[in-house]
Amino acid sequence: VCAQGYSPTGLYTADDPATADDDNLVARTIDLPCEANGEFPAALPECKPNTCGMPPKVEKSTYVDREYVFTESVTYSCDTGYTLSGKAGTTDAKTLACQWDGTWPEAPSCLPVECGEAPMPTNAELLGFESHPAMIKFDEPMLNYTCNLGYSTDVFDDPWSRNSYQQSTFCKAD
Repeated sequence: VCAQGYSPTGLYTADDPATADDDNLVARTIDLPCEANGEFPAALPECKPNTCGMPPKVEKSTYVDREYVFTESVTYSCDTGYTLSGKAGTTDAKTLACQWDGTWPEAPSCLPVECGEAPMPTNAELLGFESHPAMIKFDEPMLNYTCNLGYSTDVFDDPWSRNSYQQSTFCKAD
């Protein structure tokens, strides 16, 4: 009798009585016929863990991409700048276990860290946006600002012949 999560083939199929999952142990029983010589076969069948195959792909994460079987697990670790919630300082890894029936639970998503609303310095203009963006995320391009006429990022700059009048910033990973 194979225990739940195991079958003679290592493959779960709902229609196969050897792998069917009900509480009836007969459903996972392996028949061992007596041969014509009055003996059992020399090679005894074994119960193998059911295979789940390759784990689900998760963008922006690292994990070991190989075939897994029942009782094995895969751990996804989100890339720098990504977490499971999109919030800085929160969990960035999740482990999934191969299920007894050869399936995987729902895969996690690695979301870009949210930095919040774009800062708006006084006497400057945010370039490249028609309106002020409400949420800036790690995976978005740099924010570029330009100072209004008469202003500079360098206190010693000549207001009429500015050299330092643009500033860039971006959403950091943490």
